[in-house]
Amino acid sequence: MIKIIKPAKLTKGDTIGIVATSFPFPTDETGNYYLQYRKGVKELESMGFRVKEGKNLRKVKWWFAGTPEERAEDINSLFSDPEVKAIIVHDGGQSAIAVLEHIDYELVRANPKPFVGFSDITNIHCALFTKVGLVGFHAALLTYSLGRVWEEYLPSKKETGKKTLLNVLTSTNALGKIQPLTKWECWRGGQTSGTLFGGNLSMLSSLVGTE
Repeated sequence: MIKIIKPAKLTKGDTIGIVATSFPFPTDETGNYYLQYRKGVKELESMGFRVKEGKNLRKVKWWFAGTPEERAEDINSLFSDPEVKAIIVHDGGQSAIAVLEHIDYELVRANPKPFVGFSDITNIHCALFTKVGLVGFHAALLTYSLGRVWEEYLPSKKETGKKTLLNVLTSTNALGKIQPLTKWECWRGGQTSGTLFGGNLSMLSSLVGTE
């Protein structure tokens, strides 16, 4: 039975670290992708947080955000950094699985904090939960969600998204009924209780047979 670890809540003024685990950081500072990154940072700042970039955040190796070792180094260093109270992933992609063998899980166990992201970040959430017991925050990506989706696709629901993310990070109260930002489909009705475990199904299937 895994002993579940819930990290401490954040307060306004705390620092959130930024890592790139998959897609590389936008190198063209005049392009839309970089502007989306900057918008994402501003959204975090508007919620009252400071931000701190990982040392290797802006590394690029082919279509990856640096080597697996460099990406994992940022995860490890931000977990060990006492100034950083949570970590959010810059963007998703197809290569987060490559960092799993380089994460220092005992370091994470000794310094639990929210790790936020979705898509192929499911790989990291699963690893942190099964190896450490750390609760995962399968939530917004900095550049894609905060910097793009909130602005371009769901501007009318942006405040709902911000409020939900802020509550998840800063409150210990139960969320209650979650207001969906998109249309949800019920496959089987009813009530249940237990540990909610999941994420991106294609990523879960890629972990079959691993530790």
